[in-house]
Amino acid sequence: MKKILFVLLTFATVTVKAQKNTLLEQSFWQNQPDINAVKAEIEKQNSPSQFNGMSMDPVVMAINAQAPTTTIEYLLTQPGNNVDKLTHDGRTYLHWAANRGNAELVAYLLDKGSKVDILDSHGTTPLLFAANSGQQNTKIYDLLLAHGDNLKKNVSPEGANSLLLAIANDKDFALSNYFISKGLDLNSTDAAGNNAFSYAAKSGNIELLKSLIQKGVKPNANAMLMAAQGGGGRRGGNGGANLATYQYLESLNIKPTTSKSGENVLHYLVRKPYQTEIIKYFLDKGVAANQADEEGNTVLMNAAASNRDTAVLTMLLLHTKNINQTNQNGATALAMAVRSNSPEMVNYLINKGASINA
Repeated sequence: MKKILFVLLTFATVTVKAQKNTLLEQSFWQNQPDINAVKAEIEKQNSPSQFNGMSMDPVVMAINAQAPTTTIEYLLTQPGNNVDKLTHDGRTYLHWAANRGNAELVAYLLDKGSKVDILDSHGTTPLLFAANSGQQNTKIYDLLLAHGDNLKKNVSPEGANSLLLAIANDKDFALSNYFISKGLDLNSTDAAGNNAFSYAAKSGNIELLKSLIQKGVKPNANAMLMAAQGGGGRRGGNGGANLATYQYLESLNIKPTTSKSGENVLHYLVRKPYQTEIIKYFLDKGVAANQADEEGNTVLMNAAASNRDTAVLTMLLLHTKNINQTNQNGATALAMAVRSNSPEMVNYLINKGASINA
């Protein structure tokens, strides 16, 4: 028996070593390797086209680490790395290069036939992907537009153009002015009527919101919901809205409305860390903790799926009528916690009365 275990452990160790690919390690790319360094790893049987568990391959790793463009171009000559290869979230190399602001690589990929209108799994083109991250290098957009992209035609699934997507990260309006010079309107809206003010609310940047009002952009009724969908950092700015942001929006008579899919601000807030103070604020304001969206998901269910702060669950349970309520798929808050949260949160819900048989 001991011999069998030894053999199995030895086999497992050898297998792990055999599966290890240096070209998929961030530490390798952080050293800004040249072509010779990459060639040396390939000669050691490290695959230049293999995916990791996140569907990232060495080319994507190199682009995101801002490795030398010559090194990336060499990787693109390797078997299995065609220019429109689909990677994480269905993105091509052009998505990643545009997002990182690598104009030289974007030009190379376009010359090799990479498509500007290909959509990732979120329905986003390379240009929209770059704009959404606030990429300031306008040469990227010039190149993509010169190869057939269309700022008015190519919008997000929600109908948002590149100006709307970029505004939350556009403190000095440099990108907005660029997109306006290309024909977009600062007062444009998405399919639901959300304007630049609403999209800027995602940033939590009050000064940006004030500047938009000064430029004639009117506060939008959905701004509170959009702010709740922004980043989940401890502070405002690019990290997302803080309590002061919501209080500022309230000073403009903007109320915490409900989305067309039945979600209120709490549905969004409980998915993010460091929102305890804000969640309490809206609960005290009377925002419905028991509200279910169109798929039957309550605020508690959303929290149970991803939030690891028991203080949040404690607050929600004080306002929850039925801890064992199910959504349209028959899943309870406990089931969602089992699926994607920690054992501690699962035990917490059970101790609070969640049924394992519901």
